[in-house]
Amino acid sequence: MHEQSSNIKKNEELTTTVTDIRYRSTSDYTRVVIDADRETSFFCKLLKKNTVTNKPRRLYIDLDNSKPGQGLKNFTQINNNLLRDVRAGRFKPHVVRVVLDINSLSAYKIFSLKNPFRIVIDINGSSDDATVAAKNLNEKKKHRDSGILRIVIDPGHGGRDFGSAGDVKLAFATCKHFLPPKSGYLAGRPLKNSSL
Repeated sequence: MHEQSSNIKKNEELTTTVTDIRYRSTSDYTRVVIDADRETSFFCKLLKKNTVTNKPRRLYIDLDNSKPGQGLKNFTQINNNLLRDVRAGRFKPHVVRVVLDINSLSAYKIFSLKNPFRIVIDINGSSDDATVAAKNLNEKKKHRDSGILRIVIDPGHGGRDFGSAGDVKLAFATCKHFLPPKSGYLAGRPLKNSSL
């Protein structure tokens, strides 16, 4: 019995601790780095998008004889044109799995470096994907930074129902001049323009 517990202790001393996951990105390239306190073997696999379970294309890396460190985040949001996020956690008793949820991928490369030990994952996307994603991000940023606030008024169903109040809400919602022009609000088009 004493021999068994000493073997367990010895194995725990040799267990790799995954300490951190970090990344850096450009428009068509993202590098993810998995930091660990000692060298260990690892296995990776690229999984196809699963439309049945609504899971994106993903790449996972299993680190053998390892455990997650206390400060290791189990979720890191990236949300660029290549990667949605990175997830990490204990997959089996002695395996840490790191999963990259993919938005776009044309090629990838995985390798390890020593002193300190780390696993590097380079994700490359096509220039077309990068251009479209950058345009979408710029549009969102432009709208967010414009300082314009939008009020949406849903006039309801209208008609003879008690809630219609003689179509007052419909008249109010279709009125384009109920806000002063310099109020900082933008009046959009109504959700409906007639009673049903």
